[in-house]
Amino acid sequence: MLDRDAAVAAAQAEIDKDRDWVIGLTSDMVKIPSVNPKFETRQGLNREADVQALLEPILKADGFSTEQWDALPGRPNLVGEWAGDEERSLILCGHIDVVPVGEMKNWSVDPFGGDITNGRLYGRGAVDMKGGVAACIAAAHAIRKADIKLQGRLA
Repeated sequence: MLDRDAAVAAAQAEIDKDRDWVIGLTSDMVKIPSVNPKFETRQGLNREADVQALLEPILKADGFSTEQWDALPGRPNLVGEWAGDEERSLILCGHIDVVPVGEMKNWSVDPFGGDITNGRLYGRGAVDMKGGVAACIAAAHAIRKADIKLQGRLA
């Protein structure tokens, strides 16, 4: 078993090998409009279930058991879990709903384009919080690729 510093270095090396993986995942998530229906319900904007459908097979491919349930109608929560000791468990948590776009005239890019310009990914959720969710998934993906064995549960 790797010591903590070696494990972190191994996971970071896996992330660095394929930075495009997490960038692509973030872009794919941004491309799916998932506006919180509390703010706007226009047709095609409330696709949180589609984002979860994108993420679930990725989690399963990395060995997570998954579970989904609707927190509210049409608004599923998705949890992926690697079993392990509860005393050394870690939960990485995020959300995939976004706030409304507002006036399109105020946008210089497609808010659901997931485009990368000058090394920056643009679109609704890129920072809050689809990028964060992608980072959590990428960390777990790197841990799996580096064959790091965790001492506890990861969800």
